[in-house]
Amino acid sequence: MRKQVDEKFRDIALSLVAQKMKVRLKHRGEGTFASQHEILGIITEEYHELVQAVHGNDKDELIEELLDVAVGAVFGIASIIAETTDW
Repeated sequence: MRKQVDEKFRDIALSLVAQKMKVRLKHRGEGTFASQHEILGIITEEYHELVQAVHGNDKDELIEELLDVAVGAVFGIASIIAETTDW
């Protein structure tokens, strides 16, 4: 059986994603992702950086790259729900 992740740690993770989202929006603005292809491109780029972090065996960098993937995914979802992307 896998070890369990307590709710407080899940809450911390969600809080970190929200914080990272605020930082990204402050630096890059609130403009939508233009298309599903841009969303895929962003996630793909962040995924490659995540792979590098895994190979670098640096826990802090791994967390940062996971946050970047999460923020890209959440903002992509928001862009789609807001119907602001050109498909």
